[in-house]
Amino acid sequence: MSASIRIFFIAFLFFGSLQQASAQNRWYFEQDTVDFDYIRYYTDKVIFKFLIEYRTLDLSFTDTEGADIPLTYQVNQTARVGVSGQAFGLGFNLALPLPASFRDVDRFGDPTVFDFQINQFFRRWGVDLTYQWYEGFFIDNPGDFGQNNGEGFVRDDLRVTKAFVNVFYTVSPEQYSFKAAYTQREKQIKSAGSVVWKASMERFGMSSDQATLLPDWFEGSDHSTGSGDLDRGVFWSLAFLPGYGHNYVFGDFYFNLAFFGGIALQSHYYRFGESDSFASRYNIAPEVNLRSAIIYDRGKFFAGASYFVQTSRFTLDNGLEITTNTTNARAFVGFRFQQGGIFKRRVLSFLY
Repeated sequence: MSASIRIFFIAFLFFGSLQQASAQNRWYFEQDTVDFDYIRYYTDKVIFKFLIEYRTLDLSFTDTEGADIPLTYQVNQTARVGVSGQAFGLGFNLALPLPASFRDVDRFGDPTVFDFQINQFFRRWGVDLTYQWYEGFFIDNPGDFGQNNGEGFVRDDLRVTKAFVNVFYTVSPEQYSFKAAYTQREKQIKSAGSVVWKASMERFGMSSDQATLLPDWFEGSDHSTGSGDLDRGVFWSLAFLPGYGHNYVFGDFYFNLAFFGGIALQSHYYRFGESDSFASRYNIAPEVNLRSAIIYDRGKFFAGASYFVQTSRFTLDNGLEITTNTTNARAFVGFRFQQGGIFKRRVLSFLY
């Protein structure tokens, strides 16, 4: 067989496979709602939700060479209300904070917050994008350190930033649906689960206008060996987290639980108050993440709640452990409408 014939034959197979894949892709999107063994695909619906959610970022310090009692900084955060949905194959979300704080501003502070969180789930792939900028915290548990019977202390000068991207890959998307639990683009109709691979990259930073990030009484208390003069720090993490997700179906209700655990490669860059230079080190640390949801789904109408937390821990040379938690909890009610016109178009359709 000559070289030109071989090239023509390979090209014929290649473009033929593309045409077949394109035809299959059109079939998937042009059909009405389709049921398979485990999943109902709402490929012909536009989704709209009303929601209330609570987002936050908290920070704690633990002297692992002392009494192992964490000193916890929290934010006087409010709930957010808004709308969310799915159109053009992509999700959208708009939520604004309520004007009233949960706790008294004089005792617990009035923080400045920018919190951007977005996620998108395709057939096999999923992604989380998060950027958090928080200024103004209060100490939640000074009573554990013999201070003022547990009343909160305000740190308006404390700034914390956290940015991360998570990428998911579902091994068995024909049986297990992430979208059923978190975007309601699909419905799980039979209990099933799948191995889910996750990779995560994160940057975490903290600084303060005062001399140290921790109060003097933390350094001098029985729960510390002298870690309280930490001035500022920047930490990077690259984590590989195998996990497992499962949807448990009970009629029109289903419950999702997804757990990830693995190893994070970390870079630490920080400074203590008595030093003019920064210390740096590399570390390997375990990391775990969790997300869960409960959904009631009747087809046109659905309601539910979801919870997501991403925890990172960084341990310095002197035994001080820094823990950050990004949390998102939401409740919602929603509706599915028959799509038409431009809503039949898809963005990034090759990922579905």
